[in-house]
Amino acid sequence: MTTEPLAIRARDLLLESSRGTVYGPVDLDVPAGRLLGLVSPEGGGRTSLLLTLAGRMRFSSGSLQVFGHPLPRATGQAQRHSALANFADIDDLDDGLTPREILTERAGLLAPLWRRVPRWQDPQILATLELAFGERPIPDPDVHVWELSPLDTTLLQIAIALMGDPLLLVVDDIDALHHPSDQLTVWRTLQRLTDGSTTVPATYARRAAPEGRPPLTVIASAAAPDLMPPEVDWVDPHGTIPAAPDRPDHPELTDGPGTYAAGHAPDTDAPDDTDTPDTDDLDGAAGHPTPGLTPVPAQEG
Repeated sequence: MTTEPLAIRARDLLLESSRGTVYGPVDLDVPAGRLLGLVSPEGGGRTSLLLTLAGRMRFSSGSLQVFGHPLPRATGQAQRHSALANFADIDDLDDGLTPREILTERAGLLAPLWRRVPRWQDPQILATLELAFGERPIPDPDVHVWELSPLDTTLLQIAIALMGDPLLLVVDDIDALHHPSDQLTVWRTLQRLTDGSTTVPATYARRAAPEGRPPLTVIASAAAPDLMPPEVDWVDPHGTIPAAPDRPDHPELTDGPGTYAAGHAPDTDAPDDTDTPDTDDLDGAAGHPTPGLTPVPAQEG
């Protein structure tokens, strides 16, 4: 049994609609500080499952805990600790604004009233942009969003999500980028965020990372496994996992149907919160300010 703290713990998580099953039943044990792929074709429930894990969409049955907070009872806690990036019609950027205007506005919403709002050239914002863009040049802050490439737009959305200091980052539809090299760039950014070599800078709502804060966990979606780096573990929204012969370096993925776990067996005594809200809650889609981050421990394999 793993001793790593869990970012996500789900048992028999299921969402049904009038047209049938959207996702599940799925079991997930995702240790904090990991990168996990969520793989299914378009319409396969991956977006809905990502929104559920981030506390933005209800589920029909099963149990879900996000950093130990049971949903739906602690939906607000899950929303405060998570952030979304690259979700169509949820965190779309205004084409008529510039990166400078968007990031300054976001920083103003996150900063306490008694603190000066960071500007584009301030170290806090530049450090967040460098974290998202890596070796890729940071765009001109004064061009309009419609002038940016799709890759730069996606990376900018990730940077904006990181400004909320989330514990959980969920990224949708990476395969919407048409060029495989662009998709790989985004996956490499997400790997860098969770490989133990990078710490999200202390910005906006905090000055330092408190001791014991979990590292950043990232869950991102793709349409097929071959659109992801081969070293990234993945599951699909309907409870199937890669067969052991296909992933010889990751025996932890063979614990049972639909379970992502580092040697962690399902626990039938997990709390079952089946009451669901009447409507989906998409408030706070870009995340909320939370305390600081500690360096992410390196992944094995």
